[in-house]
Amino acid sequence: MRFTWFVLLCLALPAVAQVVVPGSTPPGTGQPATIPPPQPTRPEDICTLEGQVVNSLTGEPLKKAQIIAQGGPNNSSHGAVSDAGGRFVIESLDPGQYSLSAERNGFVDFRYGSHGPNHQGAPLVLDPGQHRRDLVFRMIPQGVITGKVVDEDGEPVEGAQISAMRYMYIRGKRQMASPGSSSTDDQGEYRIFGLEPGKYYLSASYRTSNGMGVVQDRKPTAEASQGYAPTYFPGTNDPTAATPVQLTAGSVLGSIDIKLRKTRTVRIRGHIVNPDGAESTMFAFVTLMPKDSLLFNNAARGSTRARDGAFEIRDVVPGSYVLVARWQGENARRMVRQNLDVGNSNLDDLNLVPAPPVILKGQVRAEGSAEVNLAAIQVLLSGRGPVFTGNSFSPVANDGSLTFENVNADSYSLIVRGLPPGYFVKSARFGDADVLESGLDLTRGGAGMLDILINPNGGQIDGSVADPRGQMAPGAAVVLVPDSKHREHEELFQHAMTDTSGHFTMKGVTPGDYKLFAWEEVEAGAYLNPEFLEPYENQGESVTIREGARENVQLKVIPADATPNNSGR
Repeated sequence: MRFTWFVLLCLALPAVAQVVVPGSTPPGTGQPATIPPPQPTRPEDICTLEGQVVNSLTGEPLKKAQIIAQGGPNNSSHGAVSDAGGRFVIESLDPGQYSLSAERNGFVDFRYGSHGPNHQGAPLVLDPGQHRRDLVFRMIPQGVITGKVVDEDGEPVEGAQISAMRYMYIRGKRQMASPGSSSTDDQGEYRIFGLEPGKYYLSASYRTSNGMGVVQDRKPTAEASQGYAPTYFPGTNDPTAATPVQLTAGSVLGSIDIKLRKTRTVRIRGHIVNPDGAESTMFAFVTLMPKDSLLFNNAARGSTRARDGAFEIRDVVPGSYVLVARWQGENARRMVRQNLDVGNSNLDDLNLVPAPPVILKGQVRAEGSAEVNLAAIQVLLSGRGPVFTGNSFSPVANDGSLTFENVNADSYSLIVRGLPPGYFVKSARFGDADVLESGLDLTRGGAGMLDILINPNGGQIDGSVADPRGQMAPGAAVVLVPDSKHREHEELFQHAMTDTSGHFTMKGVTPGDYKLFAWEEVEAGAYLNPEFLEPYENQGESVTIREGARENVQLKVIPADATPNNSGR
């Protein structure tokens, strides 16, 4: 469950003071060769953190909480475990800036300086020789939702999948996603635990054989049948008519019962054609995703027979979908995506032919006279479109050359990580196409050279954020937003949190016109959505960044009560 939620957050969050050309992937770990190794810290400059972890509701100390301090000059990780009194000590810290977090079973993950769960915390800056002994981590108890799933006759349904769903921003689009799920037992009962406080929508799904499995040799029929479409509490197939439930910290919300509703469904059958023409080691997954759906994880799936690639997806409600098949062979992986309109009749004999893979070659070049360790840079391709189809990665050689092997013939955004401090991607071209402006289109093959040019003169923004009373605002979310002509270019956005003194820094800013916003609280990724930004346009501070420029900006925080309530629809 935590892994699923982590993946969703990764999709939702843009880069933090990094160069990203649109997409979202883990940052590179390399450093430029011109940076000398860090000097050992003098003993008198070593820092220490001490504090206590308590239950936010009762104030009782919490034992066995894991506390992590991440950062410092080497971006290292230091940890401790709280004792019976909730006390912890982290020693041998170099001076510098750290992010602090705490985890414990039964509690929402805690970030120091955060204004709420799943909000980034405020960085903590340690001066040489500083010993902090006043840290208090107030962890919020997780909640639980329980209930029962029955069929149209009131009989318990075993093996139904129950999801607790919330609205969140994923790749700039507001949609439902599930941070927690469970399956019903033989009594039709379920229990979803580990939930943070908030508003949830409950969804129950049930498919024959869980909607997956190898195709059986049955005679195809054209008639549709009755099946169970996803049903939302208290008992509707329409997600917009679902009734939310409010979960408070540490509470057990029981008797959230759902009666499944039968509706007209159809079956989809077909074959994935092995492009090598051999009945060998082929394995594929088939996913049917509602087109333009608000339900991020509401997808039907089917598996294939290894020899002939036959697949089947059952209990499909009529509508518009995207069918995605991912094929894995001995030495290659391929993908095919097809729009599919499902009516009132079964679909049989669909043939999906994965396109031949593309081999893409490229080059990373650096402007300026400074020596740059190009091998520390990572270049990735991130699938574009309504259905996320994954990433492809290529390391960069010492001479800047790169090669993508077995890339699906699809459209991509370019992602560049591990740039030296202050660098930005000045240009990226594939033949005559400007990749930064229009993306990378490989649907016609990979003929041509991908040319990426980086420049050391990225802009820098230093600033501070004050609250309405003129006091510094720690833990504020500062977002750099490009002008209206470039709002679709996620690589131009930057995000930073003010430290405990209310200050922030952004480096490697691509030259251009921007607005800076500072929110006391803001939902992750919300500012990538134009509709979210619109009410705040007059509260942003305009700033123009030129190559090598360093700007200083003072911002006023947008209070939490001035932010639209996005916890519902």
